[in-house]
Amino acid sequence: MDAVVADLMKGPKTEAIADQIAWFKKLHDRCAKSPEAMVQRIAPPLKDAIDLLTKVSKSKKDQESRETQLKLTGYVLTAQGLGLYSYLEGLNEIRNQVAAAAAKQKDGSDAKKKALATQAMTEQLIDGLAKVYQSLREAKFDQLDQAAKLVFDAQKVAESLKASL
Repeated sequence: MDAVVADLMKGPKTEAIADQIAWFKKLHDRCAKSPEAMVQRIAPPLKDAIDLLTKVSKSKKDQESRETQLKLTGYVLTAQGLGLYSYLEGLNEIRNQVAAAAAKQKDGSDAKKKALATQAMTEQLIDGLAKVYQSLREAKFDQLDQAAKLVFDAQKVAESLKASL
């Protein structure tokens, strides 16, 4: 899920219609074929974006129309919101696993200290991503730039968590 959400936050390489369609198709296929239900639910708005871009691809006027841009923005924001929400769910599961592992450790042990530090770091990431998600829901788009950085930070934490579990 990490790579899908990170790619979703980055966007296509260019604004050329062919690049946009290719990016949406690649991302849609990854989401639709994912074994994770959390990732699969991101696919429908991506498909809607593909359909819209394919429909308007032959007309520059249609591509640039306000209605097209609003619809496309809506599909992208919906997909990003679902991606962030799914990522939050995944991080919450990891945090719960770390908390359960910490509870089994002897008080004062290095293993318990490490588990509690990892749990705290995971909670900070969850809080940061939750703020970005809430900003998206409230249409406060100025905070969305933080999303990609937080997702990359979360990837690093998730990798270290997987190694420590």
